[in-house]
Amino acid sequence: MEEYLVAILFGSFFALLLLGAPITVSLAGSAMLAFIALDKNPIAFVQIAFTSVGSFPLMALPAFVLAGALMEAAGISKRLVDVAETMAGPITGGLGAATVLACLFFGAISGSGPATTAAVGMLMIPAMTKRNYEKSYASAVTASAGGPVTAHPAVAGRPPQVGDRSAGATAARRP
Repeated sequence: MEEYLVAILFGSFFALLLLGAPITVSLAGSAMLAFIALDKNPIAFVQIAFTSVGSFPLMALPAFVLAGALMEAAGISKRLVDVAETMAGPITGGLGAATVLACLFFGAISGSGPATTAAVGMLMIPAMTKRNYEKSYASAVTASAGGPVTAHPAVAGRPPQVGDRSAGATAARRP
């Protein structure tokens, strides 16, 4: 039965893709066919999809990216980058250090690693490539500085967390 289900799932997915259906439609259609092949109620499929979309982290991410785009449009992120460049500019590799500082500042304000990476990356990656940094290096610096390693939860007044526990509780449980 498992091989049959896998063949239905992947076969219908690739068939829908070859017919020109969008990826989301192909995924939903192949999952629906798998539900029907398992003799499950299609209403349960809709209920699972609806409750999955209603999760807070999934809904918060676009809001954080929107906040980053609004800060970009308002010029706030450009000012933060200017402050970071002023602080780190004259040293060797100053633009990379300025990217890390800008991600730190922006992360403290937005509270989101992906929003930080998107907003600061829009400014700093082109600036770094213009000054003869490799694009892969500029992208790596921006992604690692704006990612989940940023110190913004502590700066924003919340304790740093690992998963659903605070970092202190996680460290206290280690033997």
